Amino acid sequence: MRVALICDLLEEKWPSMDLVADMIFRTLLKEHSGEILPEQLRPLMRMRATRLPWAGRTILARNADRLINRFGDYPRWLRKETGRFNLFHIIDHSYAQLAMELPPERTIVHCHDIDTFRCVLTPDLEHRPVWFRAIAQRTLDGFRRAAHIVCISNSTKGDLIRYGLSTEDRI
Repeated sequence: MRVALICDLLEEKWPSMDLVADMIFRTLLKEHSGEILPEQLRPLMRMRATRLPWAGRTILARNADRLINRFGDYPRWLRKETGRFNLFHIIDHSYAQLAMELPPERTIVHCHDIDTFRCVLTPDLEHRPVWFRAIAQRTLDGFRRAAHIVCISNSTKGDLIRYGLSTEDRI
């Protein structure tokens, strides 16, 4: 079985998510080498806004690059990979929008917490701009599309069920 581990963009520098991806990759190689052929997938992050002379390396420019890559470049790149794998495991739930490009019945999302979705789930408690909520909603739509969810803890599993983000049989 060919398993695609859909990883965070390295340029975003999320060491905890990179560590999770590396640990899953190594474990699959070590403990399931005869049955599973894992591959870590992630395109290179294309810098656009941060290269503009007037934008430089501002937070706004960096976030613009992240947004364009996460919601434009990465999904487009990933679409071309769908025929090569039997299973897709999205390592970071904040990248769950990528599930919109993958066969839902062959897609798993690894959920670490529900923080990414709070502004959509409890907008009265987590005030965010409309554009931010739209991004969170797109990510949540991908999350809901996946066939299965892997939870990091029973607490996260409970939150997913409590907020109606998943049924127990999908977790």
